Amino acid sequence: MIEVLRNTIEVPAGKGVYVYRVQDQTGRGPFIKDFTQRWHQERTPQEYADLPPFVKEWPDFEMPEYPPPFVGCACTSLDQLRLWFNPREYYKLLKYHYECYRLGPVRILHESRVQCIYGSPLKSIPGKKVQLYPHSQNPNSRIIIP
Repeated sequence: MIEVLRNTIEVPAGKGVYVYRVQDQTGRGPFIKDFTQRWHQERTPQEYADLPPFVKEWPDFEMPEYPPPFVGCACTSLDQLRLWFNPREYYKLLKYHYECYRLGPVRILHESRVQCIYGSPLKSIPGKKVQLYPHSQNPNSRIIIP
């Protein structure tokens, strides 16, 4: 699935895919020590087991060698991303300036049913803000949309 050429990850024209992730304007995701507890809701043990951190899902993953490409975790669909963030969590994250982005094109390095690791030779991957949940699902909203 991954093709590493000259110690970098190349995304051939027309061969990249798009991924979805929740991040801030600098590209940092919200799973950060001492910050996650501000927005994350408790889940059942089975729910935690179904959403393993990438280091547990792919313990043998090694970053490509120098020159380093950009590598990150994301999802291949909005439905997959919704497994990681319920509406209440997502709308809390909006208050901290985290939003859902569609990034790409990128190369998928590893993929499972709940997440992927992607790579790009670009540090700044083109992205577009997308709506993870319709406004009507915002638990903080006073507007009810039928």
